[in-house]
Amino acid sequence: MDNTAPPCQHAAKQQEPSVKYFPTHRIADALAHAAAGGQSLHVMTGAWGRTDHLPTAPRVFRRSGIFAHLFDQDRGRLEATARRLGVRFVSVHNAGLPGQHVDLVGRPLGRAQRLCEADARSQV
Repeated sequence: MDNTAPPCQHAAKQQEPSVKYFPTHRIADALAHAAAGGQSLHVMTGAWGRTDHLPTAPRVFRRSGIFAHLFDQDRGRLEATARRLGVRFVSVHNAGLPGQHVDLVGRPLGRAQRLCEADARSQV
């Protein structure tokens, strides 16, 4: 007699990672959160969000007045989150260092911001 349980009929939905939002001037807090094992979305706006002075930056970055760093010390999770947000080409900056991050702009940034908002509501 076979006593093994039948296979699960429904795959468990993969839980979205928890991403915490940090505004422009709270980069130290964003880095500390990532160092403690979390994911941090550090959003830069205004003069801090301008990248038009970076001629080698992709055009989407140069046209935007807002961009962000997604910080995470777990490179695999960082890359997976970036892909889930819709980043087509995932480029990890400062790999292996405390400031390891992926740059976000446009739709992926909007999705990340909504993820932060949903997470903040679930914490209440």
